[in-house]
Amino acid sequence: MTQYWPNVQYLETDSNYDSFWEHEWTKHGTCSGLTQFEYFQNTLNLIKSFGTPKSVTAAVGGTISAASLRNDFGGSEYVSLQCTSGKYLNGAYTCWSKVNNLPTAQIVCGTDVQKEDTCTASTLTVTSF
Repeated sequence: MTQYWPNVQYLETDSNYDSFWEHEWTKHGTCSGLTQFEYFQNTLNLIKSFGTPKSVTAAVGGTISAASLRNDFGGSEYVSLQCTSGKYLNGAYTCWSKVNNLPTAQIVCGTDVQKEDTCTASTLTVTSF
């Protein structure tokens, strides 16, 4: 989990480090129809196949255009970027179709997810840890 889906808000030694995955399971996993193991295993498989856009990796320690980043995730309808103070990137929500409770393809996110986008600046900072 720390290799493919780390909690970027805390150091691994911080007692709050696991709170990220607890949130993911409680908010998203419990209604997925999967066991906790299946949910996280499938999430890791999705991360490995979909990955993080190369533009994010290239911008670590620097900045990136919010519009370009949204395009790299498929367009603003396909991602809800998460920022602290409107400009410090700390996550991205994407939406997926499911077959037998397993994600199969990225889809347009509902307006409820799109409204959760908290990146208001045109240029975002990708902090290096």
